[in-house]
Amino acid sequence: MLMIVRLDHPTRGKVTVNGRRYATHAAPLREVGILLDPWATRPR
Repeated sequence: MLMIVRLDHPTRGKVTVNGRRYATHAAPLREVGILLDPWATRPR
């Protein structure tokens, strides 16, 4: 999810949302909803 919304950089490959890259959506924040849990990415 972080790579889709451009908060992390992939090393290869590509991802699309509804057939288009996230950055090409007219209003990506309205078209793609995310909920990031800050505790999910912390090392355990």
